[in-house]
Amino acid sequence: MKKTVERAWPVLIWIGIWQALSVKLGSGILLASPLRVAARLLEMAASPGIWRILLNSTGFVVLGFLLSLLLAVPCAVLARRFAVFRRLMEPPVKVMRSVPVASFIILALVFVSSRHLSILIAFTVSFPLFFTELISALDERDPQLEEFSRVFRLPAGERIWRIDLPQILPKLATTCRTATGVCWKAGVAAEIIGIPRGSIGEQMHMAKLYLDTADLFAWTLLILVLSAFFEAAVQTAIRRLTACAKAL
Repeated sequence: MKKTVERAWPVLIWIGIWQALSVKLGSGILLASPLRVAARLLEMAASPGIWRILLNSTGFVVLGFLLSLLLAVPCAVLARRFAVFRRLMEPPVKVMRSVPVASFIILALVFVSSRHLSILIAFTVSFPLFFTELISALDERDPQLEEFSRVFRLPAGERIWRIDLPQILPKLATTCRTATGVCWKAGVAAEIIGIPRGSIGEQMHMAKLYLDTADLFAWTLLILVLSAFFEAAVQTAIRRLTACAKAL
């Protein structure tokens, strides 16, 4: 209960500031009030089409996230083992980290349909995070444990589960927390520019065209909720994987 109160009071204060600013401006177009946004969220929740929109956007962002993680793992292992491969990966990783997301989106639209654009963009922004942090985690493994596994000739599977994973998963958990946020930001940005049908980005684009601030805030809050649920699911999966590795 105490933790709930500690987390709730800052949010309530900022909602109060939001309400005061809305009253001060006196224009729902410039800044919709929290009550108007809440009412709009209830209206949207009653619409059957919203769930399809949320599932579409969530599925594409999650797919981009998972693809980047699944590809980053073998790439990081190869880069850790072979210096040539690490040097080969440096240019594309630096490009992905440095080029603005908007530039990637515009360039990608030449080659990828707008419907699947958010998958590519979510992958592009999260892969460098996973690749870099996984290499760092592999470099920081305890050399004594590595020596132990060689001396006792542990099978590769047992060494990975009992020695490597417990050392790598804490850093991976932190990286996933960052990656989930940037995936949602970049993925929705790609939808707003590409405007695929049946997506959150399309709805936000239409709200902007019609100066519907309440809708913009409502969709933004939904993105925050979806991102929070996704992050919680990823962190829960990592904790369970850590528990399984320790139990073996």
